[in-house]
Amino acid sequence: MAEFELKALITGVDKLSPALSRMQKNIRGFKRQAEEASKGGLALAGGLAAGLTVSLKAYADQENAATGLKVAMMQANGEVGNSFEKINKLAVGLGNQLPGTTADFQNMMQMLVRQGIPAENILGGVGKATAYLAVQLKKTPEAAAEFAAKMQDATGTASDDMMGLFDTIQKAFYLGVDDTNMLSFFTKTSSVLKMVNKDGLKAAQGLAPISVMMDQMGMQG
Repeated sequence: MAEFELKALITGVDKLSPALSRMQKNIRGFKRQAEEASKGGLALAGGLAAGLTVSLKAYADQENAATGLKVAMMQANGEVGNSFEKINKLAVGLGNQLPGTTADFQNMMQMLVRQGIPAENILGGVGKATAYLAVQLKKTPEAAAEFAAKMQDATGTASDDMMGLFDTIQKAFYLGVDDTNMLSFFTKTSSVLKMVNKDGLKAAQGLAPISVMMDQMGMQG
């Protein structure tokens, strides 16, 4: 009986061997795939975590920049006018259209406010012009905002004409004029222009070639 059972067992194992081999092969394959998936999952999780960290930082920077802009626009009574929402919306739009983050342009708007540019002027063209200036001249947003405020003051250019003024500056810049020298030139000529009522965009456009010539001659400032 024992011998019969042993033969039957051997016969059964022999018949099952191909199936068992396939099962073992499948199990090994499944195990290998699971290990690879686990490694991939760790990499994926790491990538997702890194992406999430970047997103959270960008969000935090944007929130901080928006708060800074709000504080800069806060009135003596502690209230913030409706202009804040409009300027912040403009900054968000520029951040979506131009190189740089929303926080960069919010900080730029904050700098314009701190430089004394009225909210209506920022919304009237100065904000957009400054954003394009930052991109074209490869300036930081804060530096572009400070430059814009000083150029508007030096030339007496109306807010609606700021895009035209910055177009003039851009052309001069690509001709090799140092923007610091250009600002110095217009600052020194502004008092004379105001005396003869010739300030503004037209005057800036007329004087720009002179500033280019003086800069190329090495007459700094």
